Amino acid sequence: YRRIIKVIAPYCDVLLCETMSTVSEAKAACVAASEINNKLPVWVSFTLDEFKPVLRSGETLHEAVEALADIGDDCIQAYLVNCTSPESVTLAIPILNSLLEDKRQAAGNGCSPIMIGGYANGFATSTDAKDEYRDISEAEYYDFVSKWIDSGATAVGGCCGIFPPHIAYIRKRLDEMSNNK
Repeated sequence: YRRIIKVIAPYCDVLLCETMSTVSEAKAACVAASEINNKLPVWVSFTLDEFKPVLRSGETLHEAVEALADIGDDCIQAYLVNCTSPESVTLAIPILNSLLEDKRQAAGNGCSPIMIGGYANGFATSTDAKDEYRDISEAEYYDFVSKWIDSGATAVGGCCGIFPPHIAYIRKRLDEMSNNK
């Protein structure tokens, strides 16, 4: 990871350690990202089991967040989940919110704000490559996203199988919500 980060950092605004499937992988990537001289913000995103909010390795989000705690208070600015089902993201966001509550409340007291969020796949994992994509509509995906926001997510989006019309629909609905306040 150090080699990768050394090459890409001059061209980045943020370093996203994405689709981390084990705690050790996430720690290695985030440590390497934290060591660069220009101190770019680091975001970490974990890929989860399709049916329960644990890393693909079986490790818990609690273990993942705890393992990254000693990297530095201002280093990791976002804890995300991606490349999994919308249902798994829905289960994970409240867990992340609870685990990071103290860090999120410290924002503004000399600490960088901590974001949590998710961006799910639009397909189900398939063992036989048949019917892998489910035809998730923009409105259906937004229903998941709105649950994530209600549970504390401040960064949302889409991963594999979520397309520009889905993101445009999310943006439209969020703008409508803002205008109604």
